[in-house]
Amino acid sequence: MVILPYVKGIKELVQLIQKHHEITTAVRPHRNLRKILVHPKDKVEDRSKTNCVYQIPWNTCDMSYISETGRTFGTRLDEHKKEVKTITTRRFTWEKRKWSTNVEHKLAITDRADRHNCVTDWEGRKWRTETDRCVRWIKDAIWIRKIAPTTNRYEEGYSLSHVWESDRHAIWRAVKILFLMSMRVKND
Repeated sequence: MVILPYVKGIKELVQLIQKHHEITTAVRPHRNLRKILVHPKDKVEDRSKTNCVYQIPWNTCDMSYISETGRTFGTRLDEHKKEVKTITTRRFTWEKRKWSTNVEHKLAITDRADRHNCVTDWEGRKWRTETDRCVRWIKDAIWIRKIAPTTNRYEEGYSLSHVWESDRHAIWRAVKILFLMSMRVKND
């Protein structure tokens, strides 16, 4: 016996084909009241999420910073805030200020805040979670390529081939493949 989700129009056709091959089928709704109303687990707070690829946009320009972390997102965000705050609140003489714009900081997000006086939108962030570290690195690299104007340094993370730049559809195919791979791993 095969149990199929109910999809109007398709269910009848599939049942007819399976009946021809003497396969009995049962149909159940893919969305029921239990799935809609019952949520036994509490929602995880955004700052408590781990293993994520995240994006931090800028208020003053179209660019954004994209990175990944295996630790909690809140911890990583606090580190970014602290470093940006220490760099941007310094008081310089004119000569030291000129010198500081040529210094490369630990993070690209800090470089952007220091050199261009950009203001970070700490609340307007997006992320994707992924437990597998290699897949997370690849998602990070794909996301950086997909969202073209970023403040990222390309030597920081996983390096994608430049073939990806010419074919935007290939990026979406890769994202779909990674999604299907992660779904397969979760089901195993």
